[in-house]
Amino acid sequence: MLNRYFFVVLVLVSFTVQANELIVPAGETYTITEKQRELKLKKLVLGDKAVIQFAASVAYWDVSADFVDIGRDVVINGRGSDGATGKPGENRTGRAGECKAGERGGDGAVGGAGVNGVDIQLRMHVAKLGSLTIHSDGGNGGAGGEGGSGQQGGPAGNCDPTRGGEGGAGGRGGKGGNGGKVMVSLTSTGEGLLALSHRIEAFAEAGKGAKGGPGGGGGEGSEGKYVHQKTLTGDQKWIAGGKKGEPGQTGERGADGLTGRVFIGGGDLLGNNKLTSISSSSSSTVGAREDELSQLKARVEALEQRLQALEQR
Repeated sequence: MLNRYFFVVLVLVSFTVQANELIVPAGETYTITEKQRELKLKKLVLGDKAVIQFAASVAYWDVSADFVDIGRDVVINGRGSDGATGKPGENRTGRAGECKAGERGGDGAVGGAGVNGVDIQLRMHVAKLGSLTIHSDGGNGGAGGEGGSGQQGGPAGNCDPTRGGEGGAGGRGGKGGNGGKVMVSLTSTGEGLLALSHRIEAFAEAGKGAKGGPGGGGGEGSEGKYVHQKTLTGDQKWIAGGKKGEPGQTGERGADGLTGRVFIGGGDLLGNNKLTSISSSSSSTVGAREDELSQLKARVEALEQRLQALEQR
């Protein structure tokens, strides 16, 4: 029992941000909480194959670190989660009352939207960098729910044949999440900044919209029957049963999300700008951010050209 307690304490200490330091041992995973969305660190150390992930409530991560040591195959995983599958529509079981058509099946629910990728901004003064991969892809939408089946038509003892109920419509597929915004600004104690930036890969792809749910099957009509009526062959005539209900329509496919943005460069690329989430409902805010990103992109290209020129000398 004492050894187990000591192990738990050791793990907790390894993953605690204290004295402005964040150290994740090789092969371990650390989860960023909502209280750690903005960090100013004296030291950031990520061992080989360490993984940074994020709690569901964290939409952005803004970090500046004075001393950075990153091992090989390190991953920062800010990919949005996939949306949930929509609930199926209700099946109309049993059969309708006498001489009544079957009831329509329930519609499937809309699939859940994929979650946007986490916006990630890093200002790092690098002492050592093996390789780093940053994921900020949007999550895929959830499939639409299946439509419910229609009810069987009621008995037609003393009436015309009854029709089966229509199948419910399939739910619309969920929308894909938007890719995040990844900005990495590097300074170095030794190596060339261009070489360092080439060891960082970042992805901010759009999440895929999901397919709509299938429509539910139509219910059976009432059974066929003989009725008393004079015919050339006798005094009974066969009456066909009621028609089967129409199947429900397939749900529409959900829309894809929007591709995010990635900037990786050297120097004071980001300045003192804070990273905040962009609200898709505010067109004025989005426009301002687009201008800001265009300016940053131009600065990145200019810095890379200067670095290439210096390395060729």
